[in-house]
Amino acid sequence: MTEDEKRQQKAMLLLEYQEAEEHLAHLQEKAKRLSENVLAVAKWMEDRSHSYTTAGGSDDKAYVNNRYVNILNNPEIVKAMDFEVAKSLALEIKEAKRRVEELAERKKSLGVK
Repeated sequence: MTEDEKRQQKAMLLLEYQEAEEHLAHLQEKAKRLSENVLAVAKWMEDRSHSYTTAGGSDDKAYVNNRYVNILNNPEIVKAMDFEVAKSLALEIKEAKRRVEELAERKKSLGVK
């Protein structure tokens, strides 16, 4: 293998590693948003169980991601409460972490930092 081919191989590996890290970071951010929505629902439910509520009032609002949303009609909230979505995301993160670790090992074996 020529030196140019070796450099090309290292460059491709570095690019693949960076893309895998970015993909993992995006998935982790998605999980963070999902968990914030679930926590907002939990807090909203807890609040409802301890206070008197009025029909149709602001009791349908919850503070989510730095803003108030109608928790009963928000599609992001509905999606967050779907366990299969959360499970799928968790498995995707697990696979993305495995991929980053695999690429890190390949980098190490080639002496790439």
